[in-house]
Amino acid sequence: VRSDEMRHGSGRSCVSGVYVLILSKDFAPPQLQRSIDDYLRTVPEAVIGALTADEFQTARGALVTRFREPDRTLAEAFSRRWTAIEEETYDWARRAKLADALEAVTLEQAQALAARLTSAPRLAVHVFGNNHLAAFGENDGSGSVAIDSWEAWRAAQDVWGDVELQ
Repeated sequence: VRSDEMRHGSGRSCVSGVYVLILSKDFAPPQLQRSIDDYLRTVPEAVIGALTADEFQTARGALVTRFREPDRTLAEAFSRRWTAIEEETYDWARRAKLADALEAVTLEQAQALAARLTSAPRLAVHVFGNNHLAAFGENDGSGSVAIDSWEAWRAAQDVWGDVELQ
């Protein structure tokens, strides 16, 4: 999940949201898409909506503590810094900023986000490997269709505004 606070430092336009990445040699993309949709339709709101204030504070506190932990090895320090270089954010204090942002999140805000996940606009990209070519074109129940040109698809959408996708 990206917040407005987290994305402004990068100097690049980006889309706030949640992404799910699944690699599977056993299940075709349409079947995985149905599972993702079922999960996003029910689990976040059911789990976060059922949290008590104490449970939320405990979970939030654990995340804040994790973001404030110093690097334990040279590899961890290098990886964190290399990610900032690779993503071109050059934000060396990203974890501290995340911890600060998390400390400000309320249970009500988390519940509102969970509720929005069920109806938020989305972009699903399916890549079919050799194991799943027979499922290409299978209806996954989401109303998705194969597109020949992402530019034509993007032009037909009103949710992206002036965000540049690369």
